[in-house]
Amino acid sequence: MYVDDLVSSIPSSNSAISLYHQLVELFYRGGFQAAQIQLWTDISSWFHIQGKNNISDCLSRGLTPLQFISYTLWKSGPDWLKLCPAEWPISTVVEEEYLPESKVVSLIAVEDINNNPLVVLIRRHSKWIKLLKSMVYVVRFLKLLPNMVSISVSDLGVAELTLIKIIQHLHFKSEIHLLREDNFPSSLKHLRPFLKDDIIRVGGRLCNSNLNFDTQHPVLLPKRDPLVDLLIDHYHSSNLHTGPNLVLSLLRLRYWILSARSVVRYRIQNCNTCFRLKPKPQIPLMGNLPTCRVQESKLFLRTGCDYVGVIERIYPGRDNIIRVVDVRTKYGTYKRPVNKVCPLPVQ
Repeated sequence: MYVDDLVSSIPSSNSAISLYHQLVELFYRGGFQAAQIQLWTDISSWFHIQGKNNISDCLSRGLTPLQFISYTLWKSGPDWLKLCPAEWPISTVVEEEYLPESKVVSLIAVEDINNNPLVVLIRRHSKWIKLLKSMVYVVRFLKLLPNMVSISVSDLGVAELTLIKIIQHLHFKSEIHLLREDNFPSSLKHLRPFLKDDIIRVGGRLCNSNLNFDTQHPVLLPKRDPLVDLLIDHYHSSNLHTGPNLVLSLLRLRYWILSARSVVRYRIQNCNTCFRLKPKPQIPLMGNLPTCRVQESKLFLRTGCDYVGVIERIYPGRDNIIRVVDVRTKYGTYKRPVNKVCPLPVQ
């Protein structure tokens, strides 16, 4: 339907002109809206036909210009228009019951780590050693360690591995699942990780070295976690509040923390002890150099004497000048070049 055809069907010229301007304005603003069409028309005057009989779909279905010229549907419309309206293959539009707009809400199952008692135990401790001792009693309660009066070093080792398993399953759950299926996770592929006793370790390039297994394949730890903070603080304080470089070197003997350099620096910067007792460098005053170092003189005018040891043998040359001797020290006998040898009187 064209605008001109719709306007020409109105008997009054004023009404036609008014309708014409309204329709043109609607088309310039993007055409008719569905709400306006439903408001102006009755639903009983609308019918539905199949897409193959709809002439407005001729161009949208991808006809070539040659096919469009000989396309009879566009020129004369469907053949059933020549029949009686009662025989038209159309269907009326049935007004459905109004349904209010509804939004689709997606529910995602999320595990609440705050309810995990072991995670709560880690967050309640401020010292690494205290956390290990508390974990020993938890492991003993779970019948993973025998009940003893004292805590041994092996008990602390079992408690440490248990804590590492908890943290890794908390932060690397998908990576552990891939490693169990012999697949490398893309996020850790450059580290060549592998599972050993259900703990992720770094592959590295030290397999042929004489280092122990923990140093060759350190344990993987996340970047941000309260346990990692306790571990860094422990190494920092137990080594006399040393700097980040030494703390990082000591940690890498057993652990591989992601983005470890930035994490270690951040924890050391927040150390209250280091902040209070931060030493200020004392620059000494420059002293005068001695005369022999600032005045010109002949070569070997001023020399020093060094007692290298006991001379056991001399090696004179063809000109009877001694240039090489055997010197005996507490570490052994060595050949040394000399410029001049003078015998010392022995009383």
